[in-house]
Amino acid sequence: MDVKVFGPNLHSQDKGDMHVHAADCGDCKHYGPGKRFGGEREGWQLSVDTVEEVTEAVYGPDEYLYDPATEIDQYTASFYWAPCTKSLPNREAAAR
Repeated sequence: MDVKVFGPNLHSQDKGDMHVHAADCGDCKHYGPGKRFGGEREGWQLSVDTVEEVTEAVYGPDEYLYDPATEIDQYTASFYWAPCTKSLPNREAAAR
């Protein structure tokens, strides 16, 4: 799935530090400098198969940032996953 990640520095981060939308979602037009929801940039587009791949793209699969084996869920939970991303599975579901 192609997604766009927005943030940090959104006008409201009550749903999470970063927001993730499907790349073709109409809400993407509201993110970016000077737009309704803010953000430092227009978002960056990723082609991913799982939610963890989004987390690793933002935080890096770097043991100095977090322990991927035990802490990735904490970092994944810091994102707001828009309804348009509901078909994006986690690794466990994708492996089935």
